[in-house]
Amino acid sequence: MFQGPRHNGQTFSVTGFHDWKHAIENGKGLNKHAASKEHLTCEAMWRDKERRIHTSKEISTLINTDQLQRNRYYLSAIIDVVEFLAVNQLPFRGDHDAYSAMNEDGCGLFLSLFEFELRKDAELAKIAKTIPRNATYTSHDIQNNLIDVMSALVREHIVKEVGESFYTLKVDGTRDPTGRENISIVLRFLNGLCEPTERLLTIATADQGDAVTLTDTILEELTTAGLSPEKIISQVYDGASLMSGKHGGVQKLLQQKLDKEIPYVHCYNHQLHLVVIHALAVEKAVMDFFSVCNMLYKFCRKPTVAILYKGETLKRLLDQRWTGHSATGLQLVRSACTCLENIRTETEFQAILAHCDSVTKRPSKRKRFQNTAFADYVVEDISTYVDTNEETELRRIFYSCIDSVCGEMKDRFGKNNCELMEALTALDPVQGTFLDVSKVKPLLDLTKTPALDSEFEVARKFLRAQMEESSPPDGEKWTMKQILKQFQRPLEAMPTVLTAFKHGLTFGASTASCENSFSTLKNVFTEHRQSMLHQRKANLIQLAFEKDLTQKFRDEWKDMALRRFHTVHRRRLPLY
Repeated sequence: MFQGPRHNGQTFSVTGFHDWKHAIENGKGLNKHAASKEHLTCEAMWRDKERRIHTSKEISTLINTDQLQRNRYYLSAIIDVVEFLAVNQLPFRGDHDAYSAMNEDGCGLFLSLFEFELRKDAELAKIAKTIPRNATYTSHDIQNNLIDVMSALVREHIVKEVGESFYTLKVDGTRDPTGRENISIVLRFLNGLCEPTERLLTIATADQGDAVTLTDTILEELTTAGLSPEKIISQVYDGASLMSGKHGGVQKLLQQKLDKEIPYVHCYNHQLHLVVIHALAVEKAVMDFFSVCNMLYKFCRKPTVAILYKGETLKRLLDQRWTGHSATGLQLVRSACTCLENIRTETEFQAILAHCDSVTKRPSKRKRFQNTAFADYVVEDISTYVDTNEETELRRIFYSCIDSVCGEMKDRFGKNNCELMEALTALDPVQGTFLDVSKVKPLLDLTKTPALDSEFEVARKFLRAQMEESSPPDGEKWTMKQILKQFQRPLEAMPTVLTAFKHGLTFGASTASCENSFSTLKNVFTEHRQSMLHQRKANLIQLAFEKDLTQKFRDEWKDMALRRFHTVHRRRLPLY
């Protein structure tokens, strides 16, 4: 590349040397050439070239730096549009996606928003004029590429968050309107601040719906993402035999494939739903009441009725379903049973009856008279009429419903009264078995962590003393989560105890997050968007569901997205 004028004849340009003797001879050959003016000039030019390359000050780079910056600015605006539409679960495409059709009807939200940015950002409009027409990046293929890049970065961040921690696997499935199975895979783990976190890893799919295929799909998605299935500490599914089967269900097949014990937790939300269904089915009057309520609800939801209705509406009691760990779920169940048993008294019944009488008006009954046809007879009994005491019947229904609900809850959740549940209970600071090493040991055995008596003894005395002297920052009672948050640093000196607390908080109780992802699926995969491929659908669901991560593409993650995109499309529109 750097060649000076020829000298020494044609030795260094045509003929060369035929032996080392003449090549390395003193004062001749290579030594003479190395000291020549021409060689020194070429070497200086070469070293200057190297310096410019390392400092990005090549002539070609200096000329193109401004254009590269303009290219990044242009693509950054497109990423902003993709991020906004994905987070808000809005459709992208219209009837066409060509840059030249930006101002036409039916161009879709993607082009419309980009056109809005061009009108509001004079710098962007100026840069857009310098972009080659074959690299405007408004086609649906480019949208898919950007969505893939953003979803991949979100997934990589989730894997990084999990790190080497153990995690709970939560899986649930549903079919979309096209009949395709959508498998929501959610992970529960402790983040770097030891806070319980749940993330949607992916929305997978499978051609077949048997347990073997589903198990293989789950393991493939975990390993493809870069997660170790060996780190699964528990699994949470619904109660369907496909998932919960003791011999051929997913929970059993997963343990067999990994050759380790992975406790299965039947989703508490599903169990409570079954409690309500079975308990209410005992009393026909209660079923009739809720049937009437359901019919009234459907009637009032009709548009022509809803616009006229000015009455009160039911308020949502809970902002979200349970997503906590199993120990907390069991405590809630036990507390609910205790509360129900406490109101099973005559005093409570009379108080509820009086309140109902104060806010409702009972229908008046028609006064009954004896049939005049029996005026000349002595009537001993009328078998067709029974004057049932209304209060007595209401009292019977009141006690029957409470007994049914409590019985169902104890029967269903009592099955969890095993060594593992006792271990989780032993991590609750309000329990008498708090940090009893014999109770906690089954939990540590899942990860082959030794249970050291001395560490648990010291930790129990230390935490008891600390809890008596102070209260949690939120003013509530001490919980497993509060203890780990407040005393993580001291517990690092007792690693087995710290591990036990982490395992306890990692255990899941419900598949609520999976079901929430299906709500996102419903918003993304609407009637007019059912032509999209599964990969695009799955990525959009993840970006919308994990919006706190997706919103990072507005600033700190934008450069990563640009560089990842640049590796694929640098020939058409170089960015770096």
